[in-house]
Amino acid sequence: MIDCFIERRQNNRKRIATSIQPIFTPLNTSFSGTISELSQKEAKIILDEKSPESLEPFLEKHFFLSFKFSKSHRPVLTQATPVRIDDHKDNRKKLVFRFFRLEKDYKNVINSIINVYGVPVTS
Repeated sequence: MIDCFIERRQNNRKRIATSIQPIFTPLNTSFSGTISELSQKEAKIILDEKSPESLEPFLEKHFFLSFKFSKSHRPVLTQATPVRIDDHKDNRKKLVFRFFRLEKDYKNVINSIINVYGVPVTS
């Protein structure tokens, strides 16, 4: 089963502390993973879980992606839509996302991104 995550603000101070809390969404379409490639327009995300039953429901949704950095600053939140599913080693899958808008170019800091969490945008 793919873990589901959402970020919750702890306070409204200048530096906002965050914690990751599990949530449950229909069709198991929330996920966590690691970045394999990142550009201004696309992110390739390797899912943490091995061989989920079906990734087809992913292709029908828009997602909030949260890049969790190893540094102490708060995560970057952006919207993206999956455009392709690629195979990866060890029976894991790689989701290719296209960003709606990414305000900065984060490819220079890809090594400091420790995790990516995706939560479907609900209408």
